[in-house]
Amino acid sequence: MMTELFVIRHATPEDGDFPNRERPLGELGRRQADGLAEWLAGKGIDAVYTSPFRRAMETVEPFCRTADLQAQVLENLRESTKYELLPEVRTRMVETVQHIVDANPGERVVVCTHGGTLWGLI
Repeated sequence: MMTELFVIRHATPEDGDFPNRERPLGELGRRQADGLAEWLAGKGIDAVYTSPFRRAMETVEPFCRTADLQAQVLENLRESTKYELLPEVRTRMVETVQHIVDANPGERVVVCTHGGTLWGLI
């Protein structure tokens, strides 16, 4: 059986002056995260991986709480930096996703990351 990935961009963050890693979800983002938890509830998810950025962790937190799963935080799922070129982001993301697939054979896995890093994966 093949590993099935649910690759998700974090929910809508709060506006304001926050350090990038510490930007929380806004009100809309919290509602989106709750909706995501409901949508994922019947999908038979076995594992959750997330970026270490607060908005990504907060996106998967409602699902993890209801599914009794602990999100595994991976630094390589972080947002891309202004110094990273798209080929570098692509290499990082492909290697990270391959690691996740290898670690979860035949399972259903949520991966929560950022829009910029998703471009590297597509």
